[in-house]
Amino acid sequence: MLYFIADFYYHKAKLVVEIDGDSHKCQMEYDNGRTAEIEEFGITVIRFTNEEVLNYLEKVVNKIKEYLIIE
Repeated sequence: MLYFIADFYYHKAKLVVEIDGDSHKCQMEYDNGRTAEIEEFGITVIRFTNEEVLNYLEKVVNKIKEYLIIE
């Protein structure tokens, strides 16, 4: 069994929010595999870049809210 530490996890919604820095550009395959393994537990993973959070925080928050309303 593998263990992962998520940036943010909301148990009630089974939602992981990941904030990816520049280092993630070089590990996309690893991140995709990690996401797939997490999703096997019925958990949804939403990813944002640091730039999105810094420059478009309102859009990031709205995307998270949209997911929570849908679920």
